[in-house]
Amino acid sequence: ENLETAVVGGASDGLALGGGATETTFFRIRGNSLEWKSRVLFGENYGGSHFMRVAPENGTLVLRWQDPGNQQEPGDWSEAPYRVLLASLDTFKVSIREGFGKEWITPNNYRNPPQLVRLEIQSQGRFWPDLIIPVQR
Repeated sequence: ENLETAVVGGASDGLALGGGATETTFFRIRGNSLEWKSRVLFGENYGGSHFMRVAPENGTLVLRWQDPGNQQEPGDWSEAPYRVLLASLDTFKVSIREGFGKEWITPNNYRNPPQLVRLEIQSQGRFWPDLIIPVQR
Protein backbone atom coordinates (compact mmCIF):
# COMPACT_ATOMS: atom_id res chain seq x y z
CA GLU A 1 0.00 0.00 0.00
CA ASN A 2 1.47 3.38 -0.94
CA LEU A 3 1.71 6.45 1.28
CA GLU A 4 -1.09 8.28 -0.55
CA THR A 5 -3.71 5.65 0.31
CA ALA A 6 -2.49 5.59 3.91
CA VAL A 7 -2.99 9.29 4.55
CA VAL A 8 -5.31 10.74 1.92
CA GLY A 9 -9.09 10.56 1.72
CA GLY A 10 -11.59 11.33 -1.01
CA ALA A 11 -11.82 14.65 -2.82
CA SER A 12 -14.80 15.90 -0.84
CA ASP A 13 -14.11 14.25 2.47
CA GLY A 14 -10.65 15.31 3.61
CA LEU A 15 -7.53 13.45 4.61
CA ALA A 16 -7.80 9.87 5.79
CA LEU A 17 -5.50 7.42 7.50
CA GLY A 18 -6.49 3.92 6.47
CA GLY A 19 -9.84 4.74 4.86
CA GLY A 20 -12.10 7.41 3.41
CA ALA A 21 -13.59 10.03 5.69
CA THR A 22 -17.15 11.26 5.32
CA GLU A 23 -17.13 14.21 7.73
CA THR A 24 -16.25 17.85 7.14
CA THR A 25 -12.70 18.43 5.95
CA PHE A 26 -10.25 19.83 8.50
CA PHE A 27 -6.63 20.67 7.65
CA ARG A 28 -4.25 23.03 9.41
CA ILE A 29 -0.57 23.82 9.69
CA ARG A 30 0.40 25.80 12.79
CA GLY A 31 4.10 26.51 13.12
CA ASN A 32 5.77 23.14 12.73
CA SER A 33 2.68 21.00 13.39
CA LEU A 34 0.42 19.30 10.85
CA GLU A 35 -3.24 18.70 11.82
CA TRP A 36 -6.03 17.02 9.88
CA LYS A 37 -9.29 15.12 10.31
CA SER A 38 -9.15 11.49 9.35
CA ARG A 39 -10.84 8.13 9.52
CA VAL A 40 -8.51 5.88 11.49
CA LEU A 41 -8.50 2.24 12.53
CA PHE A 42 -6.47 1.56 15.71
CA GLY A 43 -6.35 -2.23 15.92
CA GLU A 44 -9.40 -4.33 15.06
CA ASN A 45 -12.12 -2.72 17.18
CA TYR A 46 -11.21 0.92 17.79
CA GLY A 47 -11.28 3.77 15.35
CA GLY A 48 -13.48 6.13 13.42
CA SER A 49 -13.19 9.80 12.62
CA HIS A 50 -10.47 11.59 14.59
CA PHE A 51 -8.48 14.78 14.57
CA MET A 52 -4.81 13.90 14.04
CA ARG A 53 -1.67 15.91 14.78
CA VAL A 54 2.00 15.29 14.03
CA ALA A 55 4.38 17.67 15.78
CA PRO A 56 7.69 17.87 17.62
CA GLU A 57 7.47 17.61 21.42
CA ASN A 58 10.49 17.74 23.72
CA GLY A 59 12.96 16.41 21.14
CA THR A 60 10.60 13.70 19.81
CA LEU A 61 8.12 13.50 16.92
CA VAL A 62 4.66 12.70 18.27
CA LEU A 63 1.35 11.65 16.71
CA ARG A 64 -1.69 12.68 18.78
CA TRP A 65 -5.39 12.09 18.10
CA GLN A 66 -8.75 13.28 19.43
CA ASP A 67 -12.29 12.05 18.98
CA PRO A 68 -14.05 15.05 17.43
CA GLY A 69 -17.46 14.50 19.00
CA ASN A 70 -19.51 17.40 17.61
CA GLN A 71 -16.53 19.75 17.32
CA GLN A 72 -15.44 21.19 13.97
CA GLU A 73 -11.88 21.77 15.25
CA PRO A 74 -9.67 19.96 17.76
CA GLY A 75 -9.43 21.04 21.38
CA ASP A 76 -6.30 21.20 23.55
CA TRP A 77 -3.71 18.70 22.31
CA SER A 78 -1.75 18.46 25.58
CA GLU A 79 -3.99 15.74 27.09
CA ALA A 80 -4.75 13.84 23.85
CA PRO A 81 -3.60 10.21 23.48
CA TYR A 82 -0.30 9.89 21.61
CA ARG A 83 2.40 7.70 20.14
CA VAL A 84 6.04 8.71 19.77
CA LEU A 85 6.93 8.29 16.09
CA LEU A 86 10.60 9.24 16.44
CA ALA A 87 12.42 9.32 19.78
CA SER A 88 15.36 11.53 18.74
CA LEU A 89 14.30 14.49 16.59
CA ASP A 90 16.57 17.33 15.50
CA THR A 91 14.39 19.00 12.84
CA PHE A 92 10.78 18.72 11.66
CA LYS A 93 9.58 21.08 8.95
CA VAL A 94 6.22 21.10 7.13
CA SER A 95 6.05 22.67 3.66
CA ILE A 96 3.23 22.79 1.14
CA ARG A 97 2.79 23.20 -2.57
CA GLU A 98 -0.59 24.66 -3.52
CA GLY A 99 -0.30 23.23 -7.05
CA PHE A 100 2.10 21.00 -8.96
CA GLY A 101 3.63 23.99 -10.78
CA LYS A 102 3.87 26.17 -7.65
CA GLU A 103 6.84 26.74 -5.33
CA TRP A 104 7.21 25.01 -1.95
CA ILE A 105 6.28 27.34 0.90
CA THR A 106 6.54 26.98 4.67
CA PRO A 107 3.46 28.67 6.10
CA ASN A 108 3.18 29.55 9.77
CA ASN A 109 -0.60 29.26 9.72
CA TYR A 110 -2.42 27.51 6.85
CA ARG A 111 -6.01 26.20 6.70
CA ASN A 112 -6.73 24.81 3.20
CA PRO A 113 -5.77 21.36 1.91
CA PRO A 114 -2.84 21.98 -0.50
CA GLN A 115 -1.89 19.85 -3.50
CA LEU A 116 1.21 18.42 -1.76
CA VAL A 117 2.63 18.31 1.76
CA ARG A 118 6.36 17.83 2.33
CA LEU A 119 7.79 16.68 5.66
CA GLU A 120 11.49 17.30 6.27
CA ILE A 121 12.94 15.30 9.17
CA GLN A 122 16.39 15.22 10.71
CA SER A 123 17.28 12.78 13.50
CA GLN A 124 20.64 12.23 15.18
CA GLY A 125 22.32 14.57 12.71
CA ARG A 126 21.03 12.74 9.63
CA PHE A 127 18.32 13.88 7.25
CA TRP A 128 15.61 11.46 6.21
CA PRO A 129 14.46 11.51 2.58
CA ASP A 130 11.70 14.11 2.26
CA LEU A 131 8.23 12.63 2.62
CA ILE A 132 5.98 14.15 -0.06
CA ILE A 133 2.28 13.38 0.34
CA PRO A 134 -0.34 14.23 -2.30
CA VAL A 135 -3.57 15.60 -0.87
CA GLN A 136 -6.72 14.91 -2.83
CA ARG A 137 -9.00 17.95 -2.89
